[in-house]
Amino acid sequence: MRTKEIRLRTFEELSKEEQDKVIEKNYNINTELDWYEGLDEGWVEDLAEKDIGATQDHFTFSLDRGANFGVDSEVFKDHISQKYPTEVLEIETSQKIGYFHQEFPSDCWKKTYGFKLFFEDDISKSKQAEIQKYATEIFEFLTDFAEKSFDGLQKHFQYLMSEESIKETIIANEYEFNDDLEID
Repeated sequence: MRTKEIRLRTFEELSKEEQDKVIEKNYNINTELDWYEGLDEGWVEDLAEKDIGATQDHFTFSLDRGANFGVDSEVFKDHISQKYPTEVLEIETSQKIGYFHQEFPSDCWKKTYGFKLFFEDDISKSKQAEIQKYATEIFEFLTDFAEKSFDGLQKHFQYLMSEESIKETIIANEYEFNDDLEID
């Protein structure tokens, strides 16, 4: 039987060059699991303040080549249909409102889709205009809400990917490193 001795060092015991390599190797240490948990707790309450009913299931968020956030358009459709149950026949919109995509932390673009209302034949033009105005306000609110929520997620994600955050995680968890600079 052979015995092999392995030298382990804490992050602070590594040279500056080794620390840089460890940070580079572990760039996703803070984001490889559900890093966004807990950030979504206020979303339902925020919408409820505007009398918009939503559950956690109405929000989509993933980490596929960046961060994606969307509010299910059913939230919008349900809200308008409940407020104007006899006037609006149908609401046409995309699957998500305020869907945003972040390809890379510094490269962010966004899409906002529109909507179209279909009214009962006997609804006056002035009533249609009133409903259209209200629906536009709610749609814009949801779009702004999605953008603010995404911006918060994006900032949090960028922080978690920063050298500072990676270093904090390594030190706080008291990770030790072998001679290959792998976490032991």
